[in-house]
Amino acid sequence: MDEVLELERSRIKSFYRLLVDRLGAQTWEKRKTCYEARIREKEATLDIALPIEPQLFVPADDDIDWYILACELAFDVQQSDSAYSSKRIYPFAMAIGAVAEQLSSVPNVGSVLDRMLANNNKPDTQLFE
Repeated sequence: MDEVLELERSRIKSFYRLLVDRLGAQTWEKRKTCYEARIREKEATLDIALPIEPQLFVPADDDIDWYILACELAFDVQQSDSAYSSKRIYPFAMAIGAVAEQLSSVPNVGSVLDRMLANNNKPDTQLFE
């Protein structure tokens, strides 16, 4: 079981690296800081009668920054996993991460990544593309 988990984490990390390398590490750090600040703001308005994770981690515009952050946490802070979101994010991350190195030779993949990272589109649209 440990080997399977290591393979999954490796693929998630490859997906994360693909996106952060394209975006730029400094840009990602700034965006991550802003995203975390938005989450902290939401904490003040939580309704404890409702499920917590959907209130915190489902932005209205389905933010790509959440995908990147969830993947970063998957291998850096594994106990922070959000089951609500990871069921949706990790299958994409593992599938793309498994072929991340080969993607550089696929025509137009750079423009698809750029649209996804522009943070103004639903990431699922580009992931399916």
